[in-house]
Amino acid sequence: MSISEKIEVLNTLQNENNVSKFAKMKGINECTLRYIIKNSEKIRKIDAISSSYCKDKTFYHRYEIISKMEKSLKEWIYLQLRKNSAATTAPIKQKAIKIFQDIKEAFPSEENISFSASSGWFENFKHRERLHNIKFAGESASGYHVVASDFPN
Repeated sequence: MSISEKIEVLNTLQNENNVSKFAKMKGINECTLRYIIKNSEKIRKIDAISSSYCKDKTFYHRYEIISKMEKSLKEWIYLQLRKNSAATTAPIKQKAIKIFQDIKEAFPSEENISFSASSGWFENFKHRERLHNIKFAGESASGYHVVASDFPN
């Protein structure tokens, strides 16, 4: 179930007293409903920090700290674009790591969570946040032409 569906179920269940009756009426497994009720606080937290695109998709649980980092990173990217600053992959990855470390200091309970700004993460981040229409420049070629000319040999 997507986050928006779970929120809809939680809002409906506030008025309904009988979970098993509601489960039969909606055709949802009763165990699933009890799990949603048990984790209602986490679901509402995820709903509050998720983008509208993610709310309609079914996805695996991600740590809140990483979601907050990605939201802050997206805002930073848009700020850089408004300044007409070149958006290259390496500085974005470095900024992601810095934002993650800053947020991690604010969440000492989640100190065992690690983050690596890999190329795979960056591609998935662009897809999750719908950044496909933004041109990200790659790294430029070496300016040291003597060494670069010897490379094929």
